[in-house]
Amino acid sequence: MQELDLRVTNFVHLLRVMGIRISVAETLDAIKGLTYADLGDRAQVKAALRATLLKNMDQLPLFEEAFSSYFSPPEVKGQRHAQRQEVEQVQAREISRAESELQFQGESLELTVEQKQLYSKLPEEGKQRIQDFLQRSSEGHKLGEKLDVNFKPIIENLVRGQLDYWKRQLGEETPLFDLVPSGEDEMDDLLREVADSLREHHGNYLYEDLKNIADKDLPKVNSLIRKLSKRLASRISRRYHSSKRVGRLDFRRTIHSSLSYGGTPVELKFKRRPRSKPKFLLLCDVSGSMARYASFVLQFIYGLSSALKGIESFVFSEDLERTTFVRGQNFEESMVKIMNRSQEWGGGTNLARSLDTLLAHYPDAISKDTVIILLSDTKTLEARRAALQLKQIGEKVKQIIWLNTLPRKQWSQHKSVREFDRVSRMFECYTLAHLEKIMSSQFV
Repeated sequence: MQELDLRVTNFVHLLRVMGIRISVAETLDAIKGLTYADLGDRAQVKAALRATLLKNMDQLPLFEEAFSSYFSPPEVKGQRHAQRQEVEQVQAREISRAESELQFQGESLELTVEQKQLYSKLPEEGKQRIQDFLQRSSEGHKLGEKLDVNFKPIIENLVRGQLDYWKRQLGEETPLFDLVPSGEDEMDDLLREVADSLREHHGNYLYEDLKNIADKDLPKVNSLIRKLSKRLASRISRRYHSSKRVGRLDFRRTIHSSLSYGGTPVELKFKRRPRSKPKFLLLCDVSGSMARYASFVLQFIYGLSSALKGIESFVFSEDLERTTFVRGQNFEESMVKIMNRSQEWGGGTNLARSLDTLLAHYPDAISKDTVIILLSDTKTLEARRAALQLKQIGEKVKQIIWLNTLPRKQWSQHKSVREFDRVSRMFECYTLAHLEKIMSSQFV
């Protein structure tokens, strides 16, 4: 029995890492459910776990892949582990070579493991260009005069920029999950296998980086967004519909109800205590690198308008613009009109100036009931001033939720992330799965 508990607990841990929310009570239900199943029948075990652990059918592909990988035969697990060890040995050699070639004045550059692996995949011409740049930088402009070692952080940033360029050129995909090694070889192998399998043949766009979605797939993605937002709107509406048994006793309704029982108050009626829905203020960064993310997020939030009170939406790049969506109007047509008349779409980013405009021209949009949802990768001019402004605004509103399209593992590389993380609740958000999870956890 203890072995069964451990197996289920580890499987639940795998699902949680993949983004599926599972409570302790649901885990106990799964363990109890398996006591009624034939553990030798794979189909029964799968059905019991799916019935007790899975609430969202959009996550069924994740569950299917996780189950297939986790409950695979021992010989398959052994083969998988051997293959992983072989891959890790190759990667270790590639990283070692990258560290020896990517140096500034004899010191290795501070790059992530992913960046070193990306360098190893470059064509020889690309590698040589980076090596030549490092050599010229180390030697300095004057013959025999080396650059000061303090220039190293600048050189590292320039090399990271070149690697980001090559990442786009090579079409390197962003992982479906932010895989943080658990220290357990078997669990890490399972996570990689599930992610690779989903990437290879999943037809679910929930886990695709929004900037990588092809134009030909937009109709399917837009349909998925409408479905997700409609379902979430229904859940939010139920969340803010007060219980019949909350509040003070309603004597008038109780007496009226008792007439059908001969005057006996069989059914008590209570006064409802209405819950106040939060007001939403959406600020979307539509600079060159962010415009594609913004269009998807705007559509998602637009779909919640039936359940959320007073959604105000703005876009910004170098300055702020108000956007207006008419309920019942086709979203795609509205977006085309907004983009055509916008002066900000695709520009640079200055959040500080945009917040100046918000405070000066739209002060009524901010109140104690307001939840600000800010979408941006934090890359902006005057980041420090913008962070101070946001801190002041945060004292006037209910909360500030920052949707950061940078993968979490890159946050440490950007000073701007640290600035804004102090004055907001920051979440990783570059897929629809991230967006739905954040909105569900905050408002349901």
